Amino acid sequence: MDECDRLNMYEYEQLNMYKSDRLRAERYEDIIEYTKRGMVDQVKMCIGCGADVNKKDYFDNYAVLAAVERSDMTILKLLVQAGAKLDVKSGGLSALVIARHNKNELMVNYIKEQLAIQAQCDIKLVPVLKN
Repeated sequence: MDECDRLNMYEYEQLNMYKSDRLRAERYEDIIEYTKRGMVDQVKMCIGCGADVNKKDYFDNYAVLAAVERSDMTILKLLVQAGAKLDVKSGGLSALVIARHNKNELMVNYIKEQLAIQAQCDIKLVPVLKN
């Protein structure tokens, strides 16, 4: 096997790994699981592959709540930048309640700030009727 054949084999293996990672990333449970484990690169991969950051799993878990439970500001910011909503609840607990429970003031302040921004973006525009 010459050098070109080895390179082609390597590229083929890389492509297959990418395809399988992409298929796995499309499952929203993966982004939640990676968040629970603090696996930043895998969370980035899921976001890059288009995983829905606002889906919940069958246990009513959200990726954003898992990041807050871990007090993982890096992943929380990645999720919010990708469009994750912070007003979700699981078991009656919101991101803000969990952050307060963890006594993480930095995260509490960030969540409050982002909730205010998200609330402004969610305001519905009412069409003005012209006479």
